[in-house]
Amino acid sequence: MSSGSVASLIPEIYYDLIARISSGIPFVIVLFWETNLYSDNVTTLNKTSVFFVVLGAGYLAGTLLTTISAIIHYIVWGFLQLVTRILNFETSIPTKSLREIFSTLYEKIDMIAKKDQVAGTILKKMEANAGLADNLFSGYLILSVTMFFLETTHEFNIWIFSPIFILLIATMVLKRVLLVGRLDTLYKNLENKGEAINY
Repeated sequence: MSSGSVASLIPEIYYDLIARISSGIPFVIVLFWETNLYSDNVTTLNKTSVFFVVLGAGYLAGTLLTTISAIIHYIVWGFLQLVTRILNFETSIPTKSLREIFSTLYEKIDMIAKKDQVAGTILKKMEANAGLADNLFSGYLILSVTMFFLETTHEFNIWIFSPIFILLIATMVLKRVLLVGRLDTLYKNLENKGEAINY
């Protein structure tokens, strides 16, 4: 495999590790702990086997959480539009149509990555961090609903739920604002150098 091919895989590894695995593993652990779904057979496995089982389950859970997060994006980008107005934050990313938002966002990320590999990697890591915040919020909602309706190890507590809920919402919006802001800055830098691709 060429060095270029390896380099192109790094951003994807960043995304899987940060956005999916880092959110999926704690979700699986807490879900199994709260619902007593774990099996005593797990304790008989060696550490290596447990590691790969948890890693695989975390990746799968993170992938499923990403699907739920896609629905939540409607809420997130609505907040983003409000935040950009309050902060008087100018951005070239549209904030009305979700389809137009992602079309423009990923198109610009791809164009920047073609011109500047380092900048593309930075954006991919920031995108992964935003995805992590999304997935943590999705996982938290699922766990909260599970604790509310089912018998779990700990009872649902609104005084604990509410501040964490607000914190995760704020984190989601902040990560998106930072991503869009960084994207616009890098894109303008390329435009000033005459390297941006018109679309």
